[in-house]
Amino acid sequence: METMNQEQNNMQELESLRQEVRTFKERMNQQQIVNDRLLRSSMKSRVSWIKQTNGWISAFGLLLMPVVAFIAHYGLGMQWAPVVVLCLALVLEAIFNFWQIHSISASMFATSDLLTVRRQMLTFKRREQLQMLIEVPLLILWGFWAFLTADSRDDFQGVMSSGAVIGGCIGLVVAFVLFFFEIRTLNKTVHELDEFTNNE
Repeated sequence: METMNQEQNNMQELESLRQEVRTFKERMNQQQIVNDRLLRSSMKSRVSWIKQTNGWISAFGLLLMPVVAFIAHYGLGMQWAPVVVLCLALVLEAIFNFWQIHSISASMFATSDLLTVRRQMLTFKRREQLQMLIEVPLLILWGFWAFLTADSRDDFQGVMSSGAVIGGCIGLVVAFVLFFFEIRTLNKTVHELDEFTNNE
């Protein structure tokens, strides 16, 4: 009789232990789901900021293109060739930026597995870095070309040219600051993805 009671007690303890393990696993799964949702929401918010910034800059550049062309030719005395090249570059950059921001869809963060999201983030980052690596040297070369081929300047055009150089330098600094924040945001997102997937 004593042995039977002991066995029953052991069985009850074992069943209680199993129930605790099941409850623990359920809580862990629920916590994993919550963490997954929070991570996806955070990533979506960060990438949305990058997409909006790139989109607005591209749209702003296209809207200002006629004004830039007018000032460059009539105000700064530039030849039409560098002005046309600049306008074409603005159009190409806008096309690339719109394609780039549409390569990352909001639905991806809700439906894709995290490894796929990580791969997309890294691809997005590489394209952004490559874009900056190509654009900055070409812009500097274009500036020398535009300056060397410009018509002889009167006093007004000299003042306008100085203003254009200062404005261009400020624009480059702003572009580098935005680029720095963008890459830092992407790096942080990829790092969080790595930590989350390694802890799964």
